Amino acid sequence: MKTIYNCFFLILFSIGFGQTTELYQKIYDNNEGFEIDFVQTLAFDDYGFLWIGGNNLDNRLIIAEKSKPPLQRFNGYSFDNIPLPNDITEDVLGVSQLFKRDNGNFYVVVKYANSYGLFELNPSTTEFKHISIHGKQQSFGLSHIFKYNNNNYILSQEGRIITLNILERDNTLTPLFSFTSEENKFLVEEATQFIGFEDYCIISDDNFAIKYFDWNGNLLKVESSKPRKWIDEMFISNNTNYIFKNNNSVLQEIDVATSTIKPVDNKPYLDNLHLNTYNDENNNHLIISFEDRELKLSQLEGNTIKTKYKIPLRKCDGIKVVSKDLSQDIWLATDGKLHYFKFPKQNVKTYLRDHSIRAIKQLDSTNVIVSTEAKGWFNLNRKTDSTTPIITRLDGNNSSLNSSRNIFIEDNTIWTSSVSNIIELGQTDYTLKKYRHYPVIALEQLNDSLLLYGTNGYNLMSFNKKTKAHIPLVSTDSLYIFDIAIKDQKNILCATDKGALVYDFENNTHQFYDASQFEDSFFLMTDYLKDYGFLLGSRSGHILNYDEKNKTFSKIYKDEFNAGIATIIPQQTGLWINTFNGYVDFNLKDKSTKRYSDKDGFSNNEANRYSALKIGEQYFVGSIDGLNVFNPNDLKPLDENANLILLKANWYDENSETFKDNYDQNIFEKSKTIELPVENRALSLSFALKNIYARDNSYSFKYRLNDKDWVNLKQQNAIAFPNLAAGNYNLEIIASDFSGNQVGEPLLIKIKSKEFFYKTWWFIVTLSLAVIAVLLYFLRQFQLRKKLQDQFALDLIQSQEDERKRIARELHDSVSQQLTLIKRKAQSTEQTEISELTNNTLEEVRHISRGLFPPLLKQLGFTESVEQLALDIDETNAIFISTNIENVDALLTDDQSLHLYRFIQECINNILKHSKAKAFAITIEKQKSLILVEIKDNGKGFDVSSAKIKNSLGLKTLEERIRFLNGELTIESKYNQGTTTTAKIPI
Repeated sequence: MKTIYNCFFLILFSIGFGQTTELYQKIYDNNEGFEIDFVQTLAFDDYGFLWIGGNNLDNRLIIAEKSKPPLQRFNGYSFDNIPLPNDITEDVLGVSQLFKRDNGNFYVVVKYANSYGLFELNPSTTEFKHISIHGKQQSFGLSHIFKYNNNNYILSQEGRIITLNILERDNTLTPLFSFTSEENKFLVEEATQFIGFEDYCIISDDNFAIKYFDWNGNLLKVESSKPRKWIDEMFISNNTNYIFKNNNSVLQEIDVATSTIKPVDNKPYLDNLHLNTYNDENNNHLIISFEDRELKLSQLEGNTIKTKYKIPLRKCDGIKVVSKDLSQDIWLATDGKLHYFKFPKQNVKTYLRDHSIRAIKQLDSTNVIVSTEAKGWFNLNRKTDSTTPIITRLDGNNSSLNSSRNIFIEDNTIWTSSVSNIIELGQTDYTLKKYRHYPVIALEQLNDSLLLYGTNGYNLMSFNKKTKAHIPLVSTDSLYIFDIAIKDQKNILCATDKGALVYDFENNTHQFYDASQFEDSFFLMTDYLKDYGFLLGSRSGHILNYDEKNKTFSKIYKDEFNAGIATIIPQQTGLWINTFNGYVDFNLKDKSTKRYSDKDGFSNNEANRYSALKIGEQYFVGSIDGLNVFNPNDLKPLDENANLILLKANWYDENSETFKDNYDQNIFEKSKTIELPVENRALSLSFALKNIYARDNSYSFKYRLNDKDWVNLKQQNAIAFPNLAAGNYNLEIIASDFSGNQVGEPLLIKIKSKEFFYKTWWFIVTLSLAVIAVLLYFLRQFQLRKKLQDQFALDLIQSQEDERKRIARELHDSVSQQLTLIKRKAQSTEQTEISELTNNTLEEVRHISRGLFPPLLKQLGFTESVEQLALDIDETNAIFISTNIENVDALLTDDQSLHLYRFIQECINNILKHSKAKAFAITIEKQKSLILVEIKDNGKGFDVSSAKIKNSLGLKTLEERIRFLNGELTIESKYNQGTTTTAKIPI
C-alpha cells in the first residue's frame, strides 16, 4: 500500500481543522484492489464502510466484456466488488449516485446506455430492489437525489418533460410538478442541481438556464446569460447557500429573500479551477480545487476563502469527496485513485513526519533543536510553527549530523555526538569540529569539563572538552551501554544489555548488578529525576528505582503490554512514559494508567530513545516517524466503538456448480451454519471492523478453530481454507488494537464441512449393523449346524446303545438258550468235547453280551460296575490296574451312569489296544460341584493335536459322551510319558 506524507507550513487557525503542521495521506489504486476508473459517488454505510460507485473504461458501450465492477465497498483493509442485480437487461455504464436513506439503506442511481435505473440497496445483505419510476423500470433522464426539509427529491425526464418528484419512504415517486425547456436538447442527469427553500426551489442544469419554481410548479424566474451559466457546485456555511457557477471562480451566495444569486461581498474567488465542494453531517464544509499540479483544501471564513492545505498532485480528473467529520479526515477520489487524508489532531502537533527523531534541545524561548537519526538537524520555530533544516559545515563544506545522542549548550558552543565523533559546534555559524574515537551510544555531561559516553563492547568513556582527550573509565567490553544518568557530578548509573553498572567518579570505583538481580536485566534507558531518583527502563517494560543508600532496586511500573521503555518525563502526579508501543500517563499514587496511540493523534506508536523534552506544559516526544508536541492535559483516550463483522464468504454452490460470493449478513448470524458440500470443501472469509470509517488503523487479527491454537493474521482481514476436513467447526476471530487489547466481541462462525456419504456416521452405523446382522446370521447358522451335529452325535450314541441292548438281549434270550440246550444234549450223550466247546462258546457269548450292555450296571450300580470292569480286565490281561473309586451312584441317573461307564470302558479299551502300557489307574472322586474321573497310564503316549486334526473316531466318541454329560474333557499325552484322560462332570 502506497503511503505518502506531505508537509506544509500553515498559519494558525481555529475553525474546522484546528492548528496543525502536517497532513497524513494514503493512496489506494489497482495494486490494493481499487478498480473504479472514474468515481462518481462516495458514501458511508451504518457500519462505517466506504461505498464507491462510478464507471470504468471497459464499461463503455463499445466494450463487449465488462469485467470491472461499477460498485465497490472498502472496509479499511480490502475492497469488495459488489455485483449489480442479475435481472438488469440494459448495458450498465456505471453508478452515478449512492444516497443514504434514514433507514441505513442506499438509493442507487444506475446509468444505462440510454437511460437510468433507480434501486434501493441494503448494505447488510447487498440485496437490490427495483424502484418503479412512474410505472417503469427505467427513466430517460434521472438526476441525483437531494434532501430538503426531511424529504428526498429527484428529477426524472421522459421525452422533453422534466418532473420533480418526492421519493417517498415506501419508494414510490410522488410527482410535484413538471416542466420543459425551450432548448433543443437537454437531459436531466448528474449535473442537474436542485436547491430547496421554503417558498420556492431552484433547478439548474448544464443544458438550460437556471430556473426558479414555486412548489406548485409555477415558473418564477429564469436566469439568462450568455454564455449560459449553471450551478456547478454548492455548499452551506452558517445557514447560507453558496455556489460556484461553471467557469466562474467567484464565490456566490443565494439571497433567499430576493431570489437572486449574487457574488459574496469582497468577491472571494479561487485563482484556479474549482472542482468540488462538500458538507459533512455537522454542516462543516470544504472547498477542493486544483491548479498547477496542486490540490488545495480550503474553507470560507467570513467573506474570505482560506486555503488550509496544499497537496502536490500530478494529475486531477474529476473529484468526489466524502467525510464523516471534516475536522478529522476526508476521502477523495480522482484520476482512478482513492486518497485518504487525515488531519492532525488539534491536541497533538506533528513535525518532521517520516523522520526518526533523536536528541531534542531547547535553544531559546522560541527555537528548539531537533536531531534525527539519518537526516540531520532541524530548527523548530514555536512561533511560526515551522521547521527548517540546520546546515552544519565542516571545513567550508556541508556536513550532516546524524544519530546525535544528546545536545549541550554552553555560551556560543554546542556539544553533541554524531556516530563515532564527539562534536563541537559553533552556535552562530554552525561550523563544527569532530573528535573521532569510538561509536557513541549514550552521551551525558558530567561537569563543565567532561562529557561521558557509553559504547558497545568497549569502555565507559569520558571526553575532556578542554584537552579534547578520550579517556576510558571502566572496561565494558562485554556490555552494550544504552544510556547514562548522573547525579551530583559524581554518581553515575549506566543502563546496559546485561544489567546495571554503578560508577563512583570521585573514588573511581564501580559495581555491576547482573541478570540475577532483575526480572529483566536488558535496560534501554536510565535517568535521574529530582523527585524520583535514579530510574531504569527495561526492554520488557519494567521501570525500577535505584536506592543509592541501600543499593537496592525496586519496581515501580510494569507495562501491561511488555513494551520497551524509551524515555520518561516526570509529572506532578507521576510519570509520562514513552514506550515502544504507545504513550502512557502513569499515576504513581493510584497506579492507574492512560494509554495513547496514533489514533489519538501521535505520528507513530513507537517512541524513540534519547528524544524527550518538557518545556512548560508542552511535551516534545520523538518517535521513529516524527516529532510529537502536546500538552498531556489536553489528551483524552479515544473510546473504541469498533466491532468485528463478517463481510463476505465464498464457498462452492452445489446448484450452480460454481464458487459464489455471499455478502448477505443474514447468513452470518450466530445461529446459522455455513455448510460446505463434499464436492469442494474450500472456504474463504473476509471480515472487518465496523465503526472505524475505513480510516488508517493498526488493528490486527487472529483466529482459531475449535479452541485450538491461535493463528496470527497480522493485518490480513481474510482467511482461506483450501480444503477443510470434514467435521463441525467453531471458528473464532478476534481483533486487537496496537497494544494487543481485544477490540469488541469475538466473531463466532459455525462451519459444517460435509463428509462423503460412505464416511458419515449414519452410513458407518448402517453398514456396521448390516455386517453384524450378517455375522449374527452366519453365527446362528453355525450354532444351529453345530447343535444338529451334536444332537446327531448324541442320537447316534443313543442308537448304538439301543442296538447294543437289542443285540445283548438277542444273545441272551436266543443264542445263549440254544447253546445251553446243545450243552445239555452233549452232556446227556456224554459228548464231552462238544460239551466243553459249547460251554466255552456260551461263556464267550455271555461275555460279549455283558460288554454290549452290562447287566451289573443296574444290579450293582455304577461304582461297583466300574470296580468289576477293572477286576475283569485285571484277570484277563497282564496289565497292572489300580483303582481309587468313590461311590457316586447317588449323583448319577441311569443314562448318565451308562454314558460315564461307556466312557471309562472306551478309555480302557484304548489303553489295551494302543498304549502298550504296563499299568494304568482309575480315579473317581466327588468334589464340590462335580465328579472327577481320571484315567492315567504309563504307555507310549500320542500327539493329541494330530489326533484331533485327523478326526480320530475314538476321541470324537469320548468327547460326545462327556458332552452328553455336560462335562469337560481334557487329554494330556506326551511321547513315552503316558496319557492322562480327565473328565469333570457337573452335579
